[in-house]
Amino acid sequence: MKLNPNNSDLQPFDYWGCKFDVSRKLKKTKNMDNLIEEYISLASKHGEMTLTGDYKVGNKIHAKMMKIIERIRNADNVTKKQFVNLMYHSNVSVKIWTAGTLLKTYESEALSVLKGIEDNKDIFGLIAKTSIDSWRKGLLTNLVKWDINK
Repeated sequence: MKLNPNNSDLQPFDYWGCKFDVSRKLKKTKNMDNLIEEYISLASKHGEMTLTGDYKVGNKIHAKMMKIIERIRNADNVTKKQFVNLMYHSNVSVKIWTAGTLLKTYESEALSVLKGIEDNKDIFGLIAKTSIDSWRKGLLTNLVKWDINK
């Protein structure tokens, strides 16, 4: 019988020929937190690129964000709920991206967030207004309803 000599480091160990990885669940939670943090970072950076007009970098960031959003959508409910709460983040770009993503799932909340931004006298106000108008006209057909247990 060979036990892990240092349980505090949560390294995988072998016990009677069976492999145990006690760190797997902790790593998953940490990875999901990292996804949320990366999403916030990318959405914020996308907002900066929108303000500066750097569409080349903005498009690359957008592609990364779409992959992260899909991973979050397929994650556990805790991670999804963390994502939903980003509609109330301090960064306006994070708010717009999150609310826009969740329009089909949390329509009233997402519209409320976007309405709170649409009166801004900047590009973000225009983006929010355009998003609201497009939603009402049924033009945002690629949005997916998320499966979130409330």
